[in-house]
Amino acid sequence: MLGKIKTKFVALSLIKKVVVIVVATFFSLMVVGAMAGPPKVEVKKVKQTEEIVFETTYIKDDTMQKGDKKVKTAGKKGSKEVEYEITFTNDKETDKKQIAETILIKPENEVMLEGTREVSTEPKNEGIPFSKTTVNDPNMDKGKSEIRIAGANGEKEVTYEVTKIDGKEISRKAINEKVTKNPVTEVTAIGTKSQPKYICNCSKTCPYMSCDEAYFQLDNCGCSVRDGDDDGVPCENVCPGG
Repeated sequence: MLGKIKTKFVALSLIKKVVVIVVATFFSLMVVGAMAGPPKVEVKKVKQTEEIVFETTYIKDDTMQKGDKKVKTAGKKGSKEVEYEITFTNDKETDKKQIAETILIKPENEVMLEGTREVSTEPKNEGIPFSKTTVNDPNMDKGKSEIRIAGANGEKEVTYEVTKIDGKEISRKAINEKVTKNPVTEVTAIGTKSQPKYICNCSKTCPYMSCDEAYFQLDNCGCSVRDGDDDGVPCENVCPGG
């Protein structure tokens, strides 16, 4: 019985201590809160100088290679005075907004040249037209012709230097040429043999022909009757030497 009474007494003592601590903490917070009061808010206006970054303007230059760039006019930064309204709460910055701005020095834009010329090489296979020539053939009748050697085109590889500006071709010139197949010249034979003035007629008698015709009849027509003594001279009565 005595043991139970002591146990209850100890338990009650602990409860009282906890209550005292909780109550003390609550009142401490109330006192601190009462002492702290409302938050301290302060608004200040501040002026400060800031840089103004210059911009870059690009100008196309067809004398420069594509991809190359060059500064034509150097850019210069400007400056401005900016006024801000800053809010502090309990000495800590909680808000900031710009309320005014004054340009002190205007920036000067940078001017940059940008190349647009593009030069490249381009190989291309091309044909070589064949030439033509003629040769005289005394064994072919005059006025006739005949192709003796057929012409054939050749081939060559030409390397061109191609210049473009803004992607548009403005010039092209051959800088190297290599023949890969020679052309074959066409050869045409031209007949130069004169047509005979006379026709074969062995029944025609010497008194009715000239000496030239008599020789024609003898040499071309087999009219041996024209050369009775077989000395090679026909119609001896009209041809000298007979």
